Amino acid sequence: MAKASLLSKTLFSAFKLFPKLKKRLRNIFIAGLLVTIPIAFTYFILNFLFKKLDNALSPYFTKFLMLLGAPVTEGFRLPGVGVFMTVVIIFLVGLFTTNIFGKKLVQIGERILARIPIVRSIYTGTKQVATTVLDA
Repeated sequence: MAKASLLSKTLFSAFKLFPKLKKRLRNIFIAGLLVTIPIAFTYFILNFLFKKLDNALSPYFTKFLMLLGAPVTEGFRLPGVGVFMTVVIIFLVGLFTTNIFGKKLVQIGERILARIPIVRSIYTGTKQVATTVLDA
């Protein structure tokens, strides 16, 4: 009889703790998402830009090198063009947005994004995480 009472008390306390454990696991998962999504989003965008710019611009750089007399063949692919051009584009966007005209355009763009329900929550969250990380 004492064993049954002890077992029921143990089960009752386990069920009582389960909602706390469930809430804790949910909070840990959400915290992981809040960190992972902006990082993954940034990775995929940069990877996309690297590949697209590399594929689009590498033939032009090859032709330019050939015009300069460099000993390269027609199919030569210059690695890193996409990375270099992505850095240049990001710098130019930063240069543009730091002047008064650029700041005004960014504000207008943010107001437009703030009116779109799903985009608003994703953009706001990503911006807050990026601001927190870059300000640190």
